[in-house]
Amino acid sequence: MEYSELNIRLTALEANVRRLFDRVADVEGRKPPLKSYSRDGVVWTQFEHDMLNDRLDQMVSDMSIEFSRTQNAIWWAIYKYAGEKKYYAGEKKY
Repeated sequence: MEYSELNIRLTALEANVRRLFDRVADVEGRKPPLKSYSRDGVVWTQFEHDMLNDRLDQMVSDMSIEFSRTQNAIWWAIYKYAGEKKYYAGEKKY
């Protein structure tokens, strides 16, 4: 995944988290927590920060699982191809 694509996804994710937070605050009829910090000039509350981190952790986990599956498929194809080459060359196939 290229940096620009990842940046686009993170920007979209941040917008989704903001909308979700606004909905939660509307439903519960409460104000967001006062504790906040700034990221790139945008003020984030601790609640938003925690939600974003949880979602990012899930995305990284999903990407790791997908990468692992892809890596396993590539290795399986390499071993299969190597085994066929050995078999056709008259070597013992393990």
